[in-house]
Amino acid sequence: MKLYSILIPMLFLLSTIFTACSSATDPVEGDKSVSEAVVSEDISEKSSEESSEGSEEDPETNSEEVSADVVSTDAEVSTADEYFTERDLDASYQADTRITLSDGASTADGAGVQIDGDTISISKEGTYVLSGALSNGQIIIDTIETAKIQLVLENASVTCENSAALYVKSADKVFLTLASGTENTLSSVGTFTDDKIDAAVFAKDDLTINGDGTLTLTCESGHGIAAKDDLKITGGAITITAARKGLDVNDSVRIAAGTLDITSGTDAIQIENTDDASQGWFYMSGGTLTLTTEEGDGIDASGKVTILDGTVSLLSGGGYENGTAKDDWFGPGQNSTSTDDGTSIKGIKSDVEILIQDGTFRINTADDALHTNGDLTIENGSFMIAAGDDALHADQTLTIQDGAIEILTCHEGLEGYEINIMGGNISLTADDDGVNAAGSGTPTLTISGGTLYVNSAGDGLDSNGDMYITGGVVLVDGPTNEGNGALDYDGKAVITGGQLIAAGSAGMAMNFSSAEGQGAILYNVGSVGAGTAVTLTDSSGNEILSFTSQKDFSSILLSDPAIQVGSTYTLTVGQTSMAIEMTSALYGQGGMMGGMGGSHGFRNR
Repeated sequence: MKLYSILIPMLFLLSTIFTACSSATDPVEGDKSVSEAVVSEDISEKSSEESSEGSEEDPETNSEEVSADVVSTDAEVSTADEYFTERDLDASYQADTRITLSDGASTADGAGVQIDGDTISISKEGTYVLSGALSNGQIIIDTIETAKIQLVLENASVTCENSAALYVKSADKVFLTLASGTENTLSSVGTFTDDKIDAAVFAKDDLTINGDGTLTLTCESGHGIAAKDDLKITGGAITITAARKGLDVNDSVRIAAGTLDITSGTDAIQIENTDDASQGWFYMSGGTLTLTTEEGDGIDASGKVTILDGTVSLLSGGGYENGTAKDDWFGPGQNSTSTDDGTSIKGIKSDVEILIQDGTFRINTADDALHTNGDLTIENGSFMIAAGDDALHADQTLTIQDGAIEILTCHEGLEGYEINIMGGNISLTADDDGVNAAGSGTPTLTISGGTLYVNSAGDGLDSNGDMYITGGVVLVDGPTNEGNGALDYDGKAVITGGQLIAAGSAGMAMNFSSAEGQGAILYNVGSVGAGTAVTLTDSSGNEILSFTSQKDFSSILLSDPAIQVGSTYTLTVGQTSMAIEMTSALYGQGGMMGGMGGSHGFRNR
C-alpha cells in the first residue's frame, strides 16, 4: 500500500494561500450560505427579554397593512434559533419617521426626533429611516429602557469629530438595518473627548445589524463598534477600519450571515466580560470574516468560541514570519508569542473552549493559530494555517474528529495535554515537534482514525506521557538531527491498529513499548538520502507498506495489521533488501534496533 500518495495532499504556495488574509479587499473564496443547525446547549442562554422578541407585536414586522414604505430584503438568512430572534433576521421595515440629514438643515417628517444643529436625537420607539449626510454630526438614541428602535440607513453618511457617529445611550435594543442597494458610512475622527465613548458606533445596549446594504465604519483613535451587551450581525457587507479594536463587546458576538471585513490596530474582535463568567462568548453560524490585525488577536473571547459554519480569513501580527517565541510548553493559561508589551497576537483564542463544527479557515498568524486555555474540538471543516508558534493549541484536550487540515508552517503543529485524533486528513510541517502531548502529570496522545502526515524538525509524534495508536494512517518525515526522534514518549506507547511509517534520525529512535494484533519494526538503515523508496513485502512478495521520504533519514519504524509474529518480511530501502523475521511483536528497540551494516553502533538482528 503506497501510504505516501494517500497521506500528502497538494501543498499550495504561501503567497497564494494568504492573499485573502493580506488584503482586506480580497474576499475569501468558498463563502457558505447560512445553515440551519442545532446549537449545543452549553453556550450561555440569551436573556429572557430577547427570548420574547420574536412573539412581540412589533409594528415593523407584524403590520397587516403594508404601505409604500414597507421594504423587504433579499438577504439570505437562517431561521431563528435561541441565538437569533426572527426580528434579528428580518430586515424588512415600515418607516414611522424619515430623517433627511444635511449640515445645519436636517429634517424629520414624524415624531420622536429632536434636531439640535447637527445632533439628531431619537427618543421614542419606532422605525427611523436615515438618508443624506452630516460632515460633523451625531445620531443619539436615548429612549426608555424597554423601547426597541429600528434605525434604517438608506445612503446615509455621518462623520463625528471627537465622539461616536452613532451613540446608543439608552434602549432595550437597536436594529441597525442596511437598506438593500445602499452605501452607508459612519466615521469618528479626531481624539475622543469622553474616554467612555470610544468607538464610531457606541452602544450601551443590545445591537443587531441586518439587511444587505453596505456599511463602512472608520475610527481614527478608537474602536469600530463598542457594544456593552450583545452584538448580532445577520446580514450586510460591513467594512471596519479602526485604530484599536474592530469589535469591542462585553457579552456576546453572534454572526449568522453577511460579510465583515476588519482592519484593526489591536484585536479584530474582542469579547470580554470580567464580571460575568457566563458571558464574553463568540458564536458564528454563517457569513464571511476577513480579519487583519497589526498587533492583536483575530478573535479573542473570555468565554467559549463556537463556529458552526462560515468562512474565516485571518492575518494577525503580520503573519507567521513575525513569530519569535519558540518555547515548547507554556502550561495552562500561559501565552506564547507576544509583542514586547505583552500583547497577544493569536488567530482565534478563547480562555475557556473552542468548538468548530464546520467552515473554511485561512489563518496566518505570528503566534498560535487556534489557542484555548481549555478544550479545542474540531468536528469538521477546511483549514489552511501558517503559524509563528503552535498551529492548534489546547491547554486541556485537543480533539480532531474530521476535516481537512493543512498546516503549511508552524513551530509545533498540534499541542495539548490530551490529544485525540479520531479522523480527518491532516498534513503539517513544523520546525519543532509535529504532535506534542505535554504538561505535568501524564499527557496522552491517542490516534484512532484519519490520516496524518508530519514533517518535523523536532520529534514527529511526542508525548510526555503515554501514546496509543488504535487506527488511522500515520506517516512521519521526522528529524534529521540526532537529538530528536520520529517517535518519542516518556511513559508507554502502544499500537493495536492502524498503519504507521515513521522515518527519522537514529540517535533517539524508539519503537513502541508494546504491540497487540500487529507487529512493529524499527530498523536502522544507515545514511539514506531524501527521495529514496522504501517498501515492505511479505514472504509472497505482496506489498504491505511503501513510501518515499522527503528528507534524509537513518531509521525507520513500520507497523501494519499485516505484520504478524512468526512471519518473515522483506524490507527494501533503495536497492538494498534485508529479511526480517518476526519472532515477537516488536522488532528492534531503540539502541538494539535492526540495522544495515551496524552503523552508529547498532547491530543487525
